Amino acid sequence: MNPFIALQALFILSAFLVFIPQDSLADEREIKTAYPLERGMKFSDFPRLVQLAENVYGYEDIRAPGFTTVSMFVVGDSGVLLADGQESPAAMKRLLKSIADVTDRPLKWYVVGSDHEDHTGGNSALPDGVTYIVHPRSLANLDWARQKKKVHIP
Repeated sequence: MNPFIALQALFILSAFLVFIPQDSLADEREIKTAYPLERGMKFSDFPRLVQLAENVYGYEDIRAPGFTTVSMFVVGDSGVLLADGQESPAAMKRLLKSIADVTDRPLKWYVVGSDHEDHTGGNSALPDGVTYIVHPRSLANLDWARQKKKVHIP
């Protein structure tokens, strides 16, 4: 899969999810918060994988102090594009296992949409050879975090 095409698909899907009238998605309004208990969920409901569209998945895991970190991945013909990681190597390994449960295609691209540690703290668990797609300002933040030993980037 061409990373540019994957990014276009990601953008289109994001725009669709943001701009579609909420009433057309569900009869009841969903509480929008990272705190699962406020959404009527239990910590035992996580990690969870949600298929958003054909070959597009959302992944959500619990992190301290009891809220979630969300990632997304797209399965393409030649590999997987992951958008945002998880907060620790252990959490990233759970995400990678969920990807492996869906497909045997390799993880090839990693989009850093958020350079905060809750999405990048597990970067050291990513397989070798993954292509990072990062904005230069985010890359500067990640370089700073790497110097402080908070995050791994190749």
